[in-house]
Amino acid sequence: MKKLALLILMFSVAFGTYAQSDARSKSILKKTSKVYKSMKSIEASFSFTTSSAKRKPIINKGKLWLKGKSFKLELGDQEIMCDGKSIWTYSSTTDEVTLESYSKRTNQMSPEEMFSFYEKGFKSLYEGKKTYGGKSYELIKLVPKKKRAKYSYIHLEINPSNNYIHKVTQHVKNGMEIVIEITDFKRNARVSSNLFTWDSSAHPGVALVDLR
Repeated sequence: MKKLALLILMFSVAFGTYAQSDARSKSILKKTSKVYKSMKSIEASFSFTTSSAKRKPIINKGKLWLKGKSFKLELGDQEIMCDGKSIWTYSSTTDEVTLESYSKRTNQMSPEEMFSFYEKGFKSLYEGKKTYGGKSYELIKLVPKKKRAKYSYIHLEINPSNNYIHKVTQHVKNGMEIVIEITDFKRNARVSSNLFTWDSSAHPGVALVDLR
C-alpha cells in the first residue's frame, strides 16, 4: 500500500490562491492538456522511483490504462481497477482484493487524472529546455498554491514534438524525491471495459473483502 500511497501523493492537488503563472508555461500546459483531452483512451508504461539522501533509489515498474472515468493501475505487487463507481485493490502478496465505493478525495488526484493534474492548484514557471538521451524537453516548475502541501514543487518535462508528458519529478519537503518517467505511451489504445472491473473467475481462491 505504501507504493500506491506514494503514487497517489504524486498527483495530489491543493486548492487556494496564488500569483499568475508565466505566459510561456501556461501556453505549453494548455497545448498538453488539449492533446490529452482529445484522446479516447490511454495505455502507458512507466517507471516509479523514490529516493533520498539517506537511501538508495527504489525503482518499480508500472502500467496504467485510462478510458473516460475508468482506470486500471499496476504497480509492484498491486493492481487497482476502477469503473468509475467501484474500486478494487488486489495484492498478490496477501492474495486478497478489497472492494470499495469509489469517490475521489477533495484534495487528492486519482490515477485517472495522471495526465491532467497540473491544470488546477499550481503556479507554473517555464525553466527552459533540458536535453539528454538525444532528446530535448520543455521544463516546467509547478509550485503548489497551498503552503501546507507535502511537497515543495514539481518538475514537468514535456516533449515539444508531441506535447506529451515525459517525466514528473516531485520534490517532497522531507527530502524525498519521487520520479515518474513514461517509458511507453499509446493513445486511443484498444481497451476493453472488462479491464476496469475485478474478474473473480480469473483469480480463483482470492479472498474478497467488501468495504462498501
